Amino acid sequence: MVDKVIKRFGLKIKKYTFLNFGILVDTDEGNFILKKINLTESRILFLHGVKEYLARRGFPYTDRYFLSKGKPYVKYKDDIYVMIKLINGKKCSYFNDIEIKKASRTLGRFHNASKGYTEGKEFQENSNLGKWPKIFLDRCDDFIYIKNLINMKTNKTYIDKLFLENVERIYNMSMECAKQLQKNKYFEVVENEGKYNFLCHNNYNFNNVIIDNNHICNIINFDYCKFELRCFDLASFIMSNIIRFNWDFDRALKILEWYNDVRLISKDELKIMACIFQFPYEFWRLANCYYYEKYISCDLYYYINFKRAVKNIDLQNKFLEKYYKEFI
Repeated sequence: MVDKVIKRFGLKIKKYTFLNFGILVDTDEGNFILKKINLTESRILFLHGVKEYLARRGFPYTDRYFLSKGKPYVKYKDDIYVMIKLINGKKCSYFNDIEIKKASRTLGRFHNASKGYTEGKEFQENSNLGKWPKIFLDRCDDFIYIKNLINMKTNKTYIDKLFLENVERIYNMSMECAKQLQKNKYFEVVENEGKYNFLCHNNYNFNNVIIDNNHICNIINFDYCKFELRCFDLASFIMSNIIRFNWDFDRALKILEWYNDVRLISKDELKIMACIFQFPYEFWRLANCYYYEKYISCDLYYYINFKRAVKNIDLQNKFLEKYYKEFI
């Protein structure tokens, strides 16, 4: 299969190695990552357009697609494959402030470079603008649905009991996110920012920031990239770091300052970020995985992680108190 797909890209294969995230392919034109991708053709074309636009705007530091007959993908049987140039480097470290500083500033540069991109904006799949109040409310519904599901059970597990003990306050936290978004001028900010067509990566974390051999930050894995308020990327990046340090407020301040070196965040955006920081993502994600998907069968794994998520909510609330005192 690999040989046939690579041939469709017009390359000659030397050898290949299977990895967790794709296939490392050594070809006559260098090393690439070959991936089967579960996206529509229009979505791939959108992402390709984004990366090329960024490059034209002075930000070429992405995993750009290799083209086959002018297209950023090939079809083989019923599957779609893309190929990206291998970026030699290392993942950004959660614990290295020098690398976090680079990643924070790189995020700001990416946001600035994305300004004015218009292709594909008419398709709902390419935009999250204006959608977050409903997203938060839908997630609140998830908590109610799971609660009702558990209450119908005759024999409740220790995970069920742990969920029921905490779901009310977690539900209230989640509802407050949706309410505060609207109070904090979310739709006004969407209207104003939407005029300039900024993009968000929507998965900007340390797995997707590669520091290459020239010490430059590169952004990879754009599958979730959409038109969005830029503060969502920043808040997500901050959370991906501080949850490893017990919701350390000082670390959040550092990242904000480094990002501000490149792109000054507004007062209204800081208020919206408070809503983002308030949502209990970890508990919601675990509940969905356990009660809807359960791709890991070990209940002990979920119990340990649910306990940790409950503990983290207390740390999260302490962080929010400091955040409101500083910015709101």
